[in-house]
Amino acid sequence: MSNPPRLVAHTLSVTFITVTVILTVVFIVLTVDVRDRVRTAETEKLRVAAQVFTAVEARREQDQLGAIATLAENPTLKAALETYVAESNLAGTSPEQQRFLRETVARETDKLAALTAADVLAIVDASGLVFASAGPARDLWPVGEPVKLTASDQPTFQDVLTLPRGAFRVSGAALVLNSDH
Repeated sequence: MSNPPRLVAHTLSVTFITVTVILTVVFIVLTVDVRDRVRTAETEKLRVAAQVFTAVEARREQDQLGAIATLAENPTLKAALETYVAESNLAGTSPEQQRFLRETVARETDKLAALTAADVLAIVDASGLVFASAGPARDLWPVGEPVKLTASDQPTFQDVLTLPRGAFRVSGAALVLNSDH
């Protein structure tokens, strides 16, 4: 009579081990499947978020370039620059007059910088030197600092510049004076 309980115990233990192995395999498969599904869903969310971010950033850049183009057409700034250019070309212009004319341009630049959220509003002359700068970070763009802008035949542009005091993302516009025509 001792054989039947052993047989029952042996059968129960084999059945228990088999069920345990099957459940473990099912659990592992489900875990891997759920992990893959979650990873795929999160990857898709990141892809969609990247597309939205790219679209928003492109729109922001377009708006920023439009604002820069409008600033470049500011009549008081252009008048101050045209006066500076015209007076500087005269033979009898004293250094004091030139300083006064440059200060006039700097005041107009300060007024425009106060209207924008830009860290720096800078005017770069044709030779690539900072002519005037305004804004909270104006000290990073001192007058006379050489700036190398990428040549562009577009009226507005965006670039990244590296100056001795840091790297800057730049949005700019060509300023065309009436005396240039």
